Amino acid sequence: MKRLSKKSEKLLKEILDHRLENRLCDIDYWEKRFRSLSIGDDRIIRSQFKELMDAEMISVSWADNYPYIMVVLSNDNSYFEEKNQIEESLSSNICVNNFSGPVNTVQIQQGTYRSTQNQSQSVQIDELKLYELIDTIKTYDSVLETELGKEYAENLRSIVAELERIKSIPNEDHKKFKLVTNIKDILVNVLGGVGAEGFIRLINEIFK
Repeated sequence: MKRLSKKSEKLLKEILDHRLENRLCDIDYWEKRFRSLSIGDDRIIRSQFKELMDAEMISVSWADNYPYIMVVLSNDNSYFEEKNQIEESLSSNICVNNFSGPVNTVQIQQGTYRSTQNQSQSVQIDELKLYELIDTIKTYDSVLETELGKEYAENLRSIVAELERIKSIPNEDHKKFKLVTNIKDILVNVLGGVGAEGFIRLINEIFK
C-alpha cells in the first residue's frame, strides 16, 4: 500500500464523505469548494489530488478548473482499513519504555508501555545507527512542520539537538535511550505505525 501524506489522507476522507447515493462524487460540492479557494490553496489542493491520482485512489476529469467527473477507484474505506490493520500489526512490535534504573539493569520487552523494569539484560547502543537516525531526521527538517505540526516539530528538533550534543559522550546511554524513546513516541503518535515504520525499524536497530 502506498502511504499518502496526512493532507492527502484528509482529502481522500473528504471525497469519501461527499458522495451521492449512487456512489459518484458530489460535483456540486466540489465546484463550490474550488471556487472558494485562494490561489495558494487551489495550488495545494491540486497537488493533493495529483497525489491521490498517482496512487490510483481516484480518477478525475476537470472542467472550468474544478473536478467535473470524479470516481473513487479504491474500495470505499479500504485504504484506511488497510492502514489501520498495518498500524495494529506494527504496534504489537513497538516497545515504548520509560525507566528509572540505570541502563545496565534494563531489559526491553515487547508489548510493554511506560513500564518500570529491573532485569539483568543490558541495553547497548549502536552509535553508528544512532548517528544515522540523527542524520535521517535532519534530512526531513524542511517538512517537519507540515507532517508533524509546529509543536511536535520543535520538540523533535530539540531532542535531536540534545542527542547530537551527547552522542560522543561516554556513560550517557541512559539519557540517549530516553531521548530516542521520546523520538519514537512523537513519530508513532503523529504519523502512526505505517508512517513511522522506517524510523521504527532504524530505532530498533540502535539498541543491540
